[in-house]
Amino acid sequence: MKIIKKIFLVLVAVFLLVFSYFVYLYLTKQSIPIFARKTTGAYYSSGIIITEDPFELNLNNVKLLDRKKAGLTDKLLIADPFLINKDSVFYFFFEIMGRTGADIGVAKVTKDNDLEYLGVAIDEPKHLSYPMIFEEEGKMYMIPESKGLNGVRLYEATNFPMSWSLKKEIIPNVKLADPTIIKRDDTWYLFAEKNQELHLFFADSLTGSWTEHPMSPVKKGNYTRPAGRIFEYNTKTIRFGQDAYGSYGRQVYGFYIDELTRNTYQESPIENNPVVGANGDGWTKNGMHHIDIHPLNDDSFIISLDGNGFGKEEIVLDF
Repeated sequence: MKIIKKIFLVLVAVFLLVFSYFVYLYLTKQSIPIFARKTTGAYYSSGIIITEDPFELNLNNVKLLDRKKAGLTDKLLIADPFLINKDSVFYFFFEIMGRTGADIGVAKVTKDNDLEYLGVAIDEPKHLSYPMIFEEEGKMYMIPESKGLNGVRLYEATNFPMSWSLKKEIIPNVKLADPTIIKRDDTWYLFAEKNQELHLFFADSLTGSWTEHPMSPVKKGNYTRPAGRIFEYNTKTIRFGQDAYGSYGRQVYGFYIDELTRNTYQESPIENNPVVGANGDGWTKNGMHHIDIHPLNDDSFIISLDGNGFGKEEIVLDF
């Protein structure tokens, strides 16, 4: 009986220790292990909205990519959508994930502001997501998340929007989540998450040598995983980060980049947080974790975003 009592007391102590750790993580707004892993099966959906205020969104006006019309009813996850304007037409790049992997898909924004699915743009043997697409000197580039390939990869369009080739592995031998790039004062900067830390790199050119910033990691804990393109708004620069307070992909917060040089970095939260998050009983009921904002010529904005809501949730421990 004494041995049983001792075992019971040890188990109680272990339970209290683990429970206290989870409470600490929750109260300090840090991601909780296992529960903060990526959820699929809950049907991440993606779409676009046109609005006059990028921080006051009526999600009822979002036009989602139609899975049935696109022939993607078997895909669990359509997420991480980025927009790019080419010849006055917006293209919508996104992660398209089934049960065995993920590729980069692309759709075109029609004159009626619907999404016309075009097909798979990049297919690799490992998981791809977060297609960070941008234009530089008339050429289209993309830096998707490719941590399954153990590096950060730069792709160049050879026949936009459907054909892409690997230009260079710009940061090799590292697993970084959601790499997000910005150019400032002839210097390229790249933000990415690793182990709940926001890492920062810089380079003279896209294909040059990338160096980790002396202050990197520049943030630890919550809001460290990027949540979309960095946005220039009213003379200020805004970085978006995922709020993983208790679970993955709950909502998106914005942070002003107050200072960014090769030696310094400072940020502060914007006034409109959260920018987007769990809402209603439909496609966003469990959370939202991505936003990409582009100004239009009439002072309005076109925005791509995603949400997690439909279907039965499953936890994917590794992909």
